[in-house]
Amino acid sequence: MSKVESRTESVSPRPDLIPAAILRQAAAFNFSSRRAAKQFMTTQAWDDPPPAREIVEAWLDRIRPALVADGGNIELVSIEHDGTIKVTLQGACADCPAQLATLRVGVEEPLKQAIRGIRSVVAVD
Repeated sequence: MSKVESRTESVSPRPDLIPAAILRQAAAFNFSSRRAAKQFMTTQAWDDPPPAREIVEAWLDRIRPALVADGGNIELVSIEHDGTIKVTLQGACADCPAQLATLRVGVEEPLKQAIRGIRSVVAVD
């Protein structure tokens, strides 16, 4: 066996040691470099994959009436692969001094309790 072959074998993960779900999820991504693959592997929460957009939207629909009652609203912008939910606060909520408290207590905590895989909820402009 040549040095190149032995080095390749030592670097390659053994497929029998990697759960099938991880292999399926990782295969969906086309990594341009080993660095990108390593970064993905270290940031991805394999135990709790990010929730589907429809599930998060349904829970935001449950929270929305309280915001609308105060003259505000919330819009889902994106769900990142690490479980970060990006939202936009609209109306009165956009300029409210209690925006951070509303986001943490009124949105993030209920979502974290109801849906696995959510790490944080952040407001974007």
